[in-house]
Amino acid sequence: MMNCKQFRESLDCYLDGELSSAASAAADAHRKDCPQCDRAVARLQELKTAVRRTVSVATPPADLEARIRTAVATPWMRPFDTIRSFGPRRSVLALAAVAVCILAVTVSTRAPIDISAANAMDRLALRLDDTSPVVLEGRILCRDCELEHRYGVKASCKVIGHHGAIATADGRIWNIVEQQTSATLIHDESLLGKNVVVRGRLFRNSRALVIDSYQLGS
Repeated sequence: MMNCKQFRESLDCYLDGELSSAASAAADAHRKDCPQCDRAVARLQELKTAVRRTVSVATPPADLEARIRTAVATPWMRPFDTIRSFGPRRSVLALAAVAVCILAVTVSTRAPIDISAANAMDRLALRLDDTSPVVLEGRILCRDCELEHRYGVKASCKVIGHHGAIATADGRIWNIVEQQTSATLIHDESLLGKNVVVRGRLFRNSRALVIDSYQLGS
């Protein structure tokens, strides 16, 4: 009987039809019994489709393979290690993440990327599925003040007070869902500007973060 670790390690070969008949049957059986691995199949299928759709509008540069190999040989740097999920991840997914990100930059200079491709690339770059716990590192700032700074939206912080959020190194602002564990990060103005590492769950489409625990830095 195939377990989750074995299934994830053979996922790419499974989708490409490269497994033996016995291994493929074992993967099919595991997928039927494991909703998380079944979602992983759907995610990878979506990614493959999106990448094929995206790269079809431009010819990859001749040095793409060398750039991917160089990136994989280099330790992960921000923003890629800004968000680190706990579950099993293997070098195949790391290679795919680097390839997709390089392709995204390359293609964006030549032709627009449709929204489904962008979402798939984003999801892989974050290395998340719908249920993955994450460790996220960022800086506490006032959400409304930052929106005023970036986009000119008039903030009312002088009247109603600041509203804490977390900005990560990639420029994203994550709204904090208010719960007992996160209330201090949202309302304590003395924390603005401090670095923080939080553990919790991300809801990508809402840019929302549910915090289970956190540790303040300088």
